[in-house]
Amino acid sequence: MNTNMFRGLVLLNVLLIGAVIFLAVKLNSGEQIYYVDSANLLKDYKEMQDARKEYTTKMEAYKANVDTLTSGVQKQIEQYEKESSKMTDRENKLSRELINSRQQELMDYQRAIEQQAREEEQKTMGKVLTNINTFLLEYGKKKDCKYVLVAANGNIAYGEAGLDITAEVLKELNDRYASKAN
Repeated sequence: MNTNMFRGLVLLNVLLIGAVIFLAVKLNSGEQIYYVDSANLLKDYKEMQDARKEYTTKMEAYKANVDTLTSGVQKQIEQYEKESSKMTDRENKLSRELINSRQQELMDYQRAIEQQAREEEQKTMGKVLTNINTFLLEYGKKKDCKYVLVAANGNIAYGEAGLDITAEVLKELNDRYASKAN
């Protein structure tokens, strides 16, 4: 082995040892990486529960309206089927056109309701998620955290229990939400 190669290996080892020492000091400096379990946070956060209830109530009302309109169209079809043999050709044609028009209106209404439901869900859930993200930002600054990660769908394979701040964050979020509600 020549002298230049030996010096290069010594220098590389010194740099690697320096990097390991730097990382060890950095990791022991009290800088922690915390995480929250988003599934539990979203499941147990009172504002999210209330938003889901509100959304479900609205969707049930929309569904009841659609069911009522569908029932009305169905009754109109049944009525037509009973009486069509007694109608003139002109009355038959007008009745079929009226039924077709009502069916088209019903389909248009259903599409509009589905679109409105999607927009309502995005708006409602988006507001809650914005509140959570804002809180996590404030929490991280207040606790002098370097990182607060969000564990979703198993994207954190392992984390020490002491680094999971879900319960603490959830309690503070729910307390904040309760104080706003009063």
